[in-house]
Amino acid sequence: MTPPARLVFGGVLQSDLDFPELPPAPAGAAPHWVLTTRTDTPPERVGARTLGADEVDQGVQVSLLGDEHGFRLSYSDTGTFDIAERGSRITWYPGPEAKPETARVDILGRVLAVALHARGDLTLHASAVAFGRGAIGFIAPKHHGKSTTALALVRSGARLVTDDTLGVTMDEDPLAIPGVHAVRLWNDSAELVGPADAAVDGSGPGGKLLLSDLPSDCLMIETTPLRALYLLAPVQAGEGVPAVERVALQSFDATLALLTQTKIGALLGGAEAGTVLDRVARIADKVPVYRLHVARDFARLDELVDTLRAWHADLVAAPAS
Repeated sequence: MTPPARLVFGGVLQSDLDFPELPPAPAGAAPHWVLTTRTDTPPERVGARTLGADEVDQGVQVSLLGDEHGFRLSYSDTGTFDIAERGSRITWYPGPEAKPETARVDILGRVLAVALHARGDLTLHASAVAFGRGAIGFIAPKHHGKSTTALALVRSGARLVTDDTLGVTMDEDPLAIPGVHAVRLWNDSAELVGPADAAVDGSGPGGKLLLSDLPSDCLMIETTPLRALYLLAPVQAGEGVPAVERVALQSFDATLALLTQTKIGALLGGAEAGTVLDRVARIADKVPVYRLHVARDFARLDELVDTLRAWHADLVAAPAS
């Protein structure tokens, strides 16, 4: 039985690997991405250029090739993904030890990030929420509190745009693309900010909990003007340390900072590096970018939320369109 088409990154994913953490697409909706699983050996890519490589987790490597046919993303555990036709067609050749739950994480992360890049968008390592008139994103490496901050704001009335991977269009007014509406959290964060009626799955890789099936009124399913980006910079909590402070970055500094936090920047070297730099610079020129110093103290999370809502009162006060 063919799995249902799913909604992700503002479009429809038709895949023979199911993604139960994603909401189903409307019946008859045309797919933006088609993912097919093959059991044969990946065809040789003669003349393909190595663009970059990265370590995903300890002992797990990924590399990216590019040629006139598109891109090839190869993981040392889950296998090879060929991404063609401006990102719309994805072919997966599973590795011998590939696990479906790990493959789903890879696909919703770097694989679709490459597909969005091929389409002309920028992807950032960020979670994001939307208020009535726009979205704000939280950018950081792992373990810096992106997901916790986003869900704390959702608990206060914002809507979740995406977790961990934020796609941004290159429009004159850049738009935040609704992405993955399932959130990965450590147990302590999940207990603090997780919606009580969310589905919880602890079987995935890395030891985190996966929270899915969030209430529909907590989710943003349309593209939304991107109004601010915050680079999270946690600081040690203590006497006299404010719960949160922000420092505005000028365009040049913002460009350099964002370059280090693109979702697949380490992979997009070579001929693609200039494209990434151009897209990052355009976003840094159009969207305010701040460094956000946040005290590492769950007890002060409400102060963080209240301050962010006050800074963006113009967005909070406006009804959703």
